[in-house]
Amino acid sequence: QDQSLCQRVEVNNQDLPADFIQKQLDGGCKYLNLRNCKIRNCKIRNLSLKQQSVQPSKLEELNLSCCDFGEQSLINLLLPCCSLKKLVLTNVTSSGKEVSRSNVFGCLFDRICLRNGSTLQVLSIKPWIDLGTGPIKAIVEHCLELKELEIPRTYFTIPMTSPWFSQEIDILVENLTPKIVKLKLGHISNEITDDHVEKLVKRCSNLKVLDLSGSTRLTNNSLRSIVTNLKLTLEELGVADTQIEVDDLFESKALPKLKRLY
Repeated sequence: QDQSLCQRVEVNNQDLPADFIQKQLDGGCKYLNLRNCKIRNCKIRNLSLKQQSVQPSKLEELNLSCCDFGEQSLINLLLPCCSLKKLVLTNVTSSGKEVSRSNVFGCLFDRICLRNGSTLQVLSIKPWIDLGTGPIKAIVEHCLELKELEIPRTYFTIPMTSPWFSQEIDILVENLTPKIVKLKLGHISNEITDDHVEKLVKRCSNLKVLDLSGSTRLTNNSLRSIVTNLKLTLEELGVADTQIEVDDLFESKALPKLKRLY
């Protein structure tokens, strides 16, 4: 009941009643980690995606990784957010079904990016499926202060040859904010090419972390682009399961700040 203790709340592997979450938000919670929790009947506010005015929450960091929500509960929790700095939405389900397959999620995610675009700096989101280019457009158009973006391949099955995936990569490398310093795209697609990497590292020349693992079409041309454009900044590079040869990378000291290579 002590609201001074509600600034940071972390609860894992629990079934959470809606009134518990409500108490945290009423207490001015800024950091809420509900990893692997089950949340049902969350009617914190009577909201819909069509509503334009939403009573804002004070949340700055929200981690919903591996959470399972009842119908409408995810919307009720996310829509009031308007000052998020960090958001983790990986492996989120609704009654056991992936929300990243839902058109409702596409609309919700666009609204999240719009309402939090001026503050959001860290975003981790499971690759969406069957939603076209909408989510990636929402990221590059609204999230202009983004410093870290992670779109990891997770334990759900992801089709590696979706017909629209190459379009998403084009949009990402041509429009992602140059303020980005950490980008992790490991094992999400085999459609990433050397040309994509060249465009990306020229635009985002402040990258300290870059994970392109599993991009099977990448060759040493990508490595040359990375060395040319990220020589003064790159500290971590993931190129596992690509055609890039890195045997002499450390010996040649082509990337003097590199600390981790995988």
